[in-house]
Amino acid sequence: MKIQFLKVAFNFHYLFQNTIILINLLRIKCLMSNKQKKIEQIVYDSIDEISEELKIDVKFYPEVYFIGRERETFLFIGLPETYRKDFYEIRKNKTAGFFPVHNLIITATDNLEHLSEEAGHFIHLNNSKINILKIETENLIDRYSIKIIGESVGYFCSKIVCPERENVYDYKNFRNFIFTSLNKRNLEYKSLDECIIKNNNLTEDFFVYKNGYGLGEKMFNEYISGNIKRKFITNLMKKSFKEEFSATKELLSMLKKFKGCF
Repeated sequence: MKIQFLKVAFNFHYLFQNTIILINLLRIKCLMSNKQKKIEQIVYDSIDEISEELKIDVKFYPEVYFIGRERETFLFIGLPETYRKDFYEIRKNKTAGFFPVHNLIITATDNLEHLSEEAGHFIHLNNSKINILKIETENLIDRYSIKIIGESVGYFCSKIVCPERENVYDYKNFRNFIFTSLNKRNLEYKSLDECIIKNNNLTEDFFVYKNGYGLGEKMFNEYISGNIKRKFITNLMKKSFKEEFSATKELLSMLKKFKGCF
């Protein structure tokens, strides 16, 4: 009788433990699903707000993947192998990125400024039909010009959703921004020069984002002041820059139009 009782007790305990594990797994899945849905909604709402302001017709939404927690592994999310490097870079830096080849936004943050900027990139690149593969392989000057124009449009769109956003690449903000970012990676530098010398890849990003965000800030301020019309922005977002140096000519024209933005 005593042995039978122990067997029943053991079976009950085993069943109880497995039930707890199952409940925890379901809870984790539910939490992940809720977080995923929340971030998807932020992106979709941003797209709606930007497209409504600019009177641009958006026929579909991008796929959105949240990868901000360790349990969202590369294999679990099920992304194509080509995204492995980007997956870990975005997770490490807690940022977001839009990948136009697959109309895909990958994010490790729910920050509205980041997500609305990627929403802007989505609208821009789907309207312009810019050949991303061409950007990465051909004319160096055009490549930088297209990237700067792209970042200016993305930043401009994020300001529609977050008008209070500050340009971190502005001189007064950049020093604190870069050291804070590096400290998150447990990297310590005594000066900005030392930081750039030891991180050569920082210089290209710095050049593109500083100029792109500065231009986007100026465009937004001119737009809300009524000095440029909506049509200027929408026409810019439709340009594919297929002809050689067309992007560079456009950038030079914009710099002249928005003189003093850098």
